[in-house]
Amino acid sequence: MAIDAALAELRDANYVDDERYARTFAEQLVGRGRGPMAIRNKLRERGIESDLAGDAVDALGADWVERAQATLEGRFVPAAIADDDPKARGRIARFLQGRGFGSGDALRALDRARRRIERESLADD
Repeated sequence: MAIDAALAELRDANYVDDERYARTFAEQLVGRGRGPMAIRNKLRERGIESDLAGDAVDALGADWVERAQATLEGRFVPAAIADDDPKARGRIARFLQGRGFGSGDALRALDRARRRIERESLADD
């Protein structure tokens, strides 16, 4: 009872705001290369309700394929990204999935990165 009353008082004074916390934490995580699934999970681990976690992820307005591409380009050298070996492609896709990106977004990001590397190599010639 005393805890509930104290929390209600803090919320009324705007010192405790789960929505603000969720949005701020989601922004931090996306800045660290995390995908939407990882962000939702981290928020739920911190006691944020599922709906509020989803709203925070939606509020980011992120292009998840673009974010996944930036994450993989920050982690892998161009030669590894351009490697046609299915094992190499799978390793990169698993890395992105481990960061919380969906499999479709991971594969599209890898394809985009490969096309960009291809264009840059043609421009260098």
